[in-house]
Amino acid sequence: MSKAKLGGASATILEIDDEAEDSVLGTSQFKLLPAERRTAESLVDARYKFTILGPLQKFGSHNVVIVLDLMFPQEQNPSDGIAFIRDIRSGQLEIDYRTPIVVHSNVTNKNRIDEALAAGANEFFKKTDEPGELLDSISFFLGKEKLLHSATWEVIGVLSEARKVRIRTGLVDGRRIEQSVDFNLCPIEARIEGGSFLAQTFKKFRDYQTEVIVRSMPVDPEVERRSIERILNVKVDL
Repeated sequence: MSKAKLGGASATILEIDDEAEDSVLGTSQFKLLPAERRTAESLVDARYKFTILGPLQKFGSHNVVIVLDLMFPQEQNPSDGIAFIRDIRSGQLEIDYRTPIVVHSNVTNKNRIDEALAAGANEFFKKTDEPGELLDSISFFLGKEKLLHSATWEVIGVLSEARKVRIRTGLVDGRRIEQSVDFNLCPIEARIEGGSFLAQTFKKFRDYQTEVIVRSMPVDPEVERRSIERILNVKVDL
């Protein structure tokens, strides 16, 4: 059995789907994910796979992502798949109850989708959707950071005693946004009036929780101005 490494820990994608043999998860782009792929063709088979993966999670820092269909020939009812999610979340099965669950199903009824999410599914994707978002979701739950927002801020004042800087960004809904932030969010090189920096917000899934991470880097205002003018073909006053 092969082991894929991510941050020093092995990882498994368990696809619970009676049609897993023809699943998009078997295509080349998903094979590049840093995890081995296992399949279970029924909920009964999935429970057995949990007896293998659960102890690995507990003692071996093993990352597991469940990709779950809601419909199986044996059950023929999405309610069984939704009940299975509830069983996982209640801790009744031999898998960590916090394990990420991504539903990938042909079920299109909005009430059923809402039920699955309310039962504890982290994400829901229809099999007819483009696979890119499913790929991104699985990558995120395996530990890949996801960029949420990126913005360039201009330093308009330094509040030394309060260890803060006053910053503003470009027009948002017709107005400039101004606020004060801690020195630590502003790179040293930009802690002067007229300085600027790029702030990026990421999210990362770690230890079964989603963390928000903010990183910043200095920006040369003149380089930034010329870049914006070239792209928009207008004069810009930063």
